[in-house]
Amino acid sequence: MASSSPQLKEPSSAVKRASTGPTALPERNKRKTSPSLPEASGATQQPAKRKPPLFQRAWSPDDEVRILEALATYRREHGGRLPTPVELFGALDGSLEKEGVGAKELAIKQRSLKRRYDRDVMKNAPPADKHERRLYLLSKHVWGRVPPTRPPVAKVRSATQAKCAGAQASNAAAQAQAKSADRQSGKEALKPKAKTLDEMRELYPYLVDEATILCRTGGAGESAPQH
Repeated sequence: MASSSPQLKEPSSAVKRASTGPTALPERNKRKTSPSLPEASGATQQPAKRKPPLFQRAWSPDDEVRILEALATYRREHGGRLPTPVELFGALDGSLEKEGVGAKELAIKQRSLKRRYDRDVMKNAPPADKHERRLYLLSKHVWGRVPPTRPPVAKVRSATQAKCAGAQASNAAAQAQAKSADRQSGKEALKPKAKTLDEMRELYPYLVDEATILCRTGGAGESAPQH
């Protein structure tokens, strides 16, 4: 009689899932886990560098105004002629805030200001910005067509001398006229004034009486007494 051996039952699907579950979890966790942060690994994060601005002002607004004012003043005092860079450097006399400025830097800045003025002239309207509008108005006295010119020193001297000569001539004529009037009034004062009969009678009573008798008798006088 054959002995019956026990038959092993296949595990159920629930048991399979339970047995295979722990081995599958690391796969899901590996897929869902985010990469480690630098702080977790001990690395320090460097701050982001800021980009420099596209435009950096090399000249202060006050320096731009001083340069244009010096140019306008020089042109007005020299009959419309603009200064050379060396002359402009001497006219500014170290009044700029910017350090290390020489004649070369001033020449470059002067050309830059001239280009800005030409650009604003083409627009046929002053700039809206307050500082730019001030530069535009100052530039009109530097590069404008009809600047307020001042005559050269020699012409000023000649005109002044002519005015002084005319004033001296007028004073001399007035003084001569006054002296002539004084002399004329002196002569008039020296002339004897005609006196009235009453005034003459007070001064010369007997002479007036005799003259009156002579006038009445026709100049014959009184008859001499007879002896």
